[in-house]
Amino acid sequence: MQSDPTDVVGTRVGQYLLDGVLVGVGYGVLFVVAFVIGLVLGAAGADPDAINIISLVIGLFTFALVLLAAWGVMAWWPAKHHGQTPAMSWLGLRIITEEGGLPTLGALTVRWLMLVVDTFLFIGLIVMAQDARHQRLGDKVAHTLVIRAN
Repeated sequence: MQSDPTDVVGTRVGQYLLDGVLVGVGYGVLFVVAFVIGLVLGAAGADPDAINIISLVIGLFTFALVLLAAWGVMAWWPAKHHGQTPAMSWLGLRIITEEGGLPTLGALTVRWLMLVVDTFLFIGLIVMAQDARHQRLGDKVAHTLVIRAN
C-alpha cells in the first residue's frame, strides 16, 4: 500500500519555519541598519523630529521590503522553481495544482495572501490536520496541494 503523498503536515510546519527564517534574517539586517542610522543621526545632533520622520520612512520601507521578501520566498520562488520554496526543496516537498500540474504565480500569490488567515490561531494547521488531502485554507482557495517531491 502506497502512503498518501499529501500526508506531510509535520514537514510543512518545518518548511514554513525555515522559509520564515529566510525572510526574518533579511528583516534583522534591515533592522540593524535602521538602528545604526538612528544612532548616527542622534550622535550627530539631528533634530529629534527629523529623526522620528526618518525612522518612520525607514520603518515603512522596511515593512514593504519584508512583504516583498515574503512574497518572493512563498510565491515567486516556487513559480520559478518547479513549485518549491527554498525550504521545500531542502525538505522534499512540492506544491502542485489539484489536477497535478504546476501552480501559476497567481495561485501561489493567493496561497501566500491566505497565510494571514491560516496563521491566525493556527487555523491552517488545524484545517490541514483534519482535511483528507491535508490542505490549509490557502491551498483550498488556490486549488493546490503540497506533496512529497519525487
